[in-house]
Amino acid sequence: MIVATGAVRPAPQIPGGQLPHVHTGDSLRATMLGTATSEEAGTFLRLAGKLGRLSGITKRPAWIRNLTKIALPMGKKVVVIGGSLVGLELAEFLGERGRNVTLLHDSQQLGLPLAMPRRWTAVRHAKHYGVDIQRNVSVTRITEQSVEWTTAKGESASAPADMVIYADGTAAAAPLADQLRDAGIECEVVGDAAEVGYIHGAVHSAWKVATV
Repeated sequence: MIVATGAVRPAPQIPGGQLPHVHTGDSLRATMLGTATSEEAGTFLRLAGKLGRLSGITKRPAWIRNLTKIALPMGKKVVVIGGSLVGLELAEFLGERGRNVTLLHDSQQLGLPLAMPRRWTAVRHAKHYGVDIQRNVSVTRITEQSVEWTTAKGESASAPADMVIYADGTAAAAPLADQLRDAGIECEVVGDAAEVGYIHGAVHSAWKVATV
């Protein structure tokens, strides 16, 4: 048995992290695929996702990319928490589509583990599209209207937000593999379920298992 269930993306352990306009990668995916519950997405987002699923648009990546340049069922003021690979590229994507984006990151380096040329390009594009990048900050609270943080100097700041996307805290986990092994079934774990390595890591780990 090969287990490729992906990484886990827990909700942020931040005051206000459970508010309905706060999303993780998993809840956003559920919204896009039309499988989100009313607790995971607002009514409009949920209906938009279901319409996309029923029409077949969500099965065609090229259609999704083109459609998002015309209509994107997301907030106008978006705060992205976490500036690694996922957070940086998401901020760039949303900025290109006219969103007012603030990117909050807890360290200096952005875009890891992207290769250096792509990392520079993503940062440059994000700034070109007006993304407000805040480095070395600590998020203190999420409210219904904003996200608050402190800087490395201890100064307080905030940004308005009608949508918050938590793009941090991704971790490898494979509870299904543990259950299979307990049941006496031999299995291998590949992809982000074994180690967070995104597309490159997933393909490489699957190749290793398939060629043994």
